[in-house]
Amino acid sequence: MNGLISTRSVLACMVVTGILAVAAPTLGELIHANGNVTLVAGSEYFPVSQASDGDPSTQWVTEDPGGYPSDYFDYGPVPVMVMDLGEDVALDAVAFWGYGISGNSTSEFSLRFAKEADGIGSWQSYNPTFHTGPQGNSVQQNFPFGLIVLARYVQVTVSDNHIETPPGGDRVGFGEIQFNKTDINIAHFPAPPDQSSGINPDGILLSWDAAGESNPSDPNVLVPNPGLLRHELYLSSGNPEDPNVLLLDTIAAGNPIAARVEYGPLNLDRDGTYYWRVDEVIRDPNGMEMAHTGDTWMFQTLPSNPEILSNTPADTLASLGGDATFTILATNPFLGDESGLRYQWYKVNPDGDDIEMGDDSALLTISNVTGDDEGQYYCIVTIIDPDVQTWTISRQANLVLKKRIGYWPFDGDATDLDFGNDGFIGGGTPDFTAQGVVNNGLAVQFDSASSEFIQIANDNLQWSPTGSFSVSMWVKATGGSGHRAPISNRHEPPTQGFIIYDEPGNTWQFWNGHGGASGWNTLQGPSVVNNEWTHLVITCDPTGISENVASDDIPILLATKRLYVNGELYDEQQDIEYKPKKTGTSDLFIGAGQNENPANFFFHGLVDDVRLYNYPIEDVKVAQLYTDVMGGAVCVESLRPAFDLDHDCEVTLTDFAILAENWAVCNLVPADNCP
Repeated sequence: MNGLISTRSVLACMVVTGILAVAAPTLGELIHANGNVTLVAGSEYFPVSQASDGDPSTQWVTEDPGGYPSDYFDYGPVPVMVMDLGEDVALDAVAFWGYGISGNSTSEFSLRFAKEADGIGSWQSYNPTFHTGPQGNSVQQNFPFGLIVLARYVQVTVSDNHIETPPGGDRVGFGEIQFNKTDINIAHFPAPPDQSSGINPDGILLSWDAAGESNPSDPNVLVPNPGLLRHELYLSSGNPEDPNVLLLDTIAAGNPIAARVEYGPLNLDRDGTYYWRVDEVIRDPNGMEMAHTGDTWMFQTLPSNPEILSNTPADTLASLGGDATFTILATNPFLGDESGLRYQWYKVNPDGDDIEMGDDSALLTISNVTGDDEGQYYCIVTIIDPDVQTWTISRQANLVLKKRIGYWPFDGDATDLDFGNDGFIGGGTPDFTAQGVVNNGLAVQFDSASSEFIQIANDNLQWSPTGSFSVSMWVKATGGSGHRAPISNRHEPPTQGFIIYDEPGNTWQFWNGHGGASGWNTLQGPSVVNNEWTHLVITCDPTGISENVASDDIPILLATKRLYVNGELYDEQQDIEYKPKKTGTSDLFIGAGQNENPANFFFHGLVDDVRLYNYPIEDVKVAQLYTDVMGGAVCVESLRPAFDLDHDCEVTLTDFAILAENWAVCNLVPADNCP
């Protein structure tokens, strides 16, 4: 990469080695840079007014006709940004980062280009439209052009964001856009593509686009440089540890000069990591020859060992007495499918040789699971062919029993009755003598003004390796202001874990981290009723893995999250992104939030009978936890009878009467179709 031209989400002009950058925290704030890159402001492209500091060399902002803050666009005009790169530059790709604010990040933008000689507004016909990832995505997304564009001016048009309103959304955020600056005098667009893998080593054909120059009749197309004499091809040995390339051959440019060059076929080795480069030798108008050193590209050939899908076998939760299943997905690289493979499963034995398990199958089933079956399992996959006999060892997957992993009744202290993971006092001194709601016992009372909370060692809790969990607790809010957390197991950045809040508007909320640098996924609950005991249950049930990756490269899950209030399901969200809290980050807090220290968001009120589970407990279990304390009955939605027409969870004569009242009613249109 020869250089980057970038606009970044900061508030000052930057000049960094290899990077020409200008600040643009959103499209609504235009920085008129002092450096080589200028955002062009003018009524033709924006309604703009000068920044309050009066210095035209620092900042321009959009007018605010729609009533939004000055750093946002109203959705009336389609946001457009024009950049002056200072001179004609060869560009071949663009990178995009989202704004990072949920709902306001750009989802669709397009580009147009103009050369210096043509001037702003003489846009070239090449006009790609790029579709970015999910809202608030702060991960780099790359979009190659597939050709080289020569331009001094770049126009960026935002045609949509992630809120379904008129073009541009109600507000549009643009975290960063960055162009890859290249050199037209070097080779481009290699095949196999750079960083590719799984290339068949038999009969590889190397190819590339030759050095070029702008076609006078079509500025979007490069034609071969008429001074191109030859291509010098360099290739490494294939040793993954040795990226050095040696001259392999010299290829004449041809007459006429070929725009696309091919070399081969080559027979290379499996398991190879090959680096290669093409230097273009060009004679300038003065008759001097110069070798233009190209980029170094890399590809990997097919392996000789079985390929195992990296996330198999997956961790699994099992019920006591139930079945646990592990599955491995493997491919024979010589045949391209699952044939010709042998499987041997093992259970890790910390005290000696690992224990052989199962039959020769990609599936391992453990029946009637007990506590002794908990542990780690893996599989060795071997190619049966006697001429090959290579193997691969899979990841070690965890088998964990579904269980309650912590129970704090708070009957006078912070003792954990399940595994001895007792809490200790942080901040002030909470009162353990308050009257509780469970079994006529006690409860713990927090005074937010005194910064009181209980801290529990998070790493000692037996959380599920799948990321599932449940929390059950009784709470009695007694006032306070701001965000107040009766329980919190969060950490950021990136955002991870969960929180229950009595939020500033006095409603219950279930928050979870989604792996972004900031921001949380919120599930809204009912209004908080002060001075009354409320039973809260939150559950998280992972259903898959998100395509997005957190800043620490740990997978982000897709999950269903549920909030139960007083035994009944209040609301749920499906397929939300959820990042479990990493070990070694911070402890679990009861009575406070901001677990990463110092504690904050202190709860004001009483907490009783806190229970943690490593799996999403069922709605029947939630109802039982509530009725065991409060008595009465709860209608569990999953058990509601099919003909419960009056929604009382029973099928009685009342339901029959409703059915009879509507018997033979016909509302077909036209009416003459009714009997």
